[in-house]
Amino acid sequence: MSELRNLGYDDLLNCFMVGPIVALTPERTVTALEDVLRSPRGAVLHRLRTRGGRWRRVDQRAAVAAAGRSVEPVEPALDRSALATRVLERQFRPGELPVRLFVADGMLAMEFTHSLFDGTGATAIVNLVLEKLAAPGADAVPALPWAEKPLRTVMKKFGLKGIGGIRSARDAFRALNAQTETGYQLPLTLTKAESVERTRLVSMMLPADVVQAIALTPERADDGRRPARPPLSVKAASLVLRGLRDSLREETDFRVVVPVDARRWVAKGFAVEGNFAPSLPMGRLLADDWSATALSERISATTKAGTPVAWLLATALSTLKNTVRHPGAARRSRGETPRVPLEIHISLTTTEVALAETLMPRVDDDTFVGGMAAHLRLPLGVWAEIAPVRDCLHVVIRDETGLFDLDGFEHRLRGTIASASEGNHRPVPRVDHSPRGVRHVGSPVRSTVRSPGR
Repeated sequence: MSELRNLGYDDLLNCFMVGPIVALTPERTVTALEDVLRSPRGAVLHRLRTRGGRWRRVDQRAAVAAAGRSVEPVEPALDRSALATRVLERQFRPGELPVRLFVADGMLAMEFTHSLFDGTGATAIVNLVLEKLAAPGADAVPALPWAEKPLRTVMKKFGLKGIGGIRSARDAFRALNAQTETGYQLPLTLTKAESVERTRLVSMMLPADVVQAIALTPERADDGRRPARPPLSVKAASLVLRGLRDSLREETDFRVVVPVDARRWVAKGFAVEGNFAPSLPMGRLLADDWSATALSERISATTKAGTPVAWLLATALSTLKNTVRHPGAARRSRGETPRVPLEIHISLTTTEVALAETLMPRVDDDTFVGGMAAHLRLPLGVWAEIAPVRDCLHVVIRDETGLFDLDGFEHRLRGTIASASEGNHRPVPRVDHSPRGVRHVGSPVRSTVRSPGR
């Protein structure tokens, strides 16, 4: 069952970019990757791509020998948007490790295959590489043991057993999809090639004072209840979604999905391999309320009901059925782009990327610490990510549809934050931005999202 959940994800690539990094060179990057591969925590990378497109496990010596082929200098230097496009278009080749590192004028971009690394898994590798860049040398820190049959284990926790459990998961999957269905609203199918031409990326670093303003903005109380207290990440996501809604060039609706990590239900001290953070539909951009209160209530409801687990089961079985019925679908050519609903994926990262001051002495407007994802054969839609960086928040928006006016988005977003926080003159407390202080969707702490009145 654990293997089933990786079916159908081979077309999705993850990209993570960090920079500018002090004195970054391809040679230094190769050395850091070799140190990762020689360390127990890097054993997850001991795989090589086969000619058939699969991943073959290899020993440490073979993995280290392939490290040099996994680092690619980018010359001349590209801007961030062009670099991300290059990374996300670059498919893994036979004999390569399941991570590629691109070095471009102080920027380090990393590519991962989603079938092996979801956001949590990719962030762990990013942190390992950065750790070795800051302090070279292999280590003996043991890796966490792999959880055995994690999907089956968490299914049992929510009573998803036998035929009845499968039907329950299928019904939850269908109901949530139906509630958020937007259909394909463009008159013609947007192909992958056309979406690449339309793609626009904007990023911004929200400084500490802006982050404090977001944290202190009060939520309204409805129906006489106590005001909700959403975490900072959800409040920021609310602002970004409302900003995107106001930036639409035309009345085209999008399904909004949020990745929620199901690792919270796996025993502590164990790691989960592959994709274990399903993207759950939370509503429609034009039709639904995107206040922080409304968004936090939806996330809380789906999480408490165990919907991420049902979603993993339903999508795994659906993918298996489609693979059996239509085995040629996975080999669809780039020109045969299916008409899938347009989606906004908004990621609230679970783990802060650790950056030593020797690598990045300061965080300013030029800093980029964030990730994004893309399909190889069809447009993903919009990827938005909100990530903590020291006492700041980094926001990435990558629109593959061309339907949003992103010019001046940061200025409008800051204006919205300032307007929302007007009249709130309470003393400004220190906002803890450590992984322990800022709770994110997918964190093992269940009290992340609180319903009003609790």
